[in-house]
Amino acid sequence: THDGKEVSSSTYVPAKREISLSSEEIKLEKITQSTFTGGSGNFGNQPDPIDVVWDNPEGDYYYVLIENIEENPEDVNELFAQFGINFTFVTQPEITDVHSINARRDLTQFGTYRIVVFRVNAEYVALYESAGSSSQTISEPPNNIDNGLGIFTGVSSDTVFLEVKQL
Repeated sequence: THDGKEVSSSTYVPAKREISLSSEEIKLEKITQSTFTGGSGNFGNQPDPIDVVWDNPEGDYYYVLIENIEENPEDVNELFAQFGINFTFVTQPEITDVHSINARRDLTQFGTYRIVVFRVNAEYVALYESAGSSSQTISEPPNNIDNGLGIFTGVSSDTVFLEVKQL
């Protein structure tokens, strides 16, 4: 109760979907300064993508988080080493049952990556889509709370790990 009114909402937590990887390990060549100056034009091997897959018979929304969990990861491309940050990538929520990881583009460091696939409700997606609005946008933010404002939603997830090793 707030200001004499009952504030309420309801949601459901979607069932967790088991996810799997097309491969749990990948080996990449380290790209060094000499790779660029050697004139070979070869910037390392281009391995097949790693597919993260799950069942989605209901056509629900999912998004994927990919993050390197090493404390001091070594960069695959030494030219990126100057930035000194751990890699994290998050997709937008979409109706899908697969996410392909492009090893050369998406796996910028060696080590262990945690891959989490989140199954989210439609109200979460509505909130995500409205996050790009500004004060110039004349639209109400999504709301599913009676006598209140905000989103009450449920999320489930599953996690797998990918090892990126140096070739």
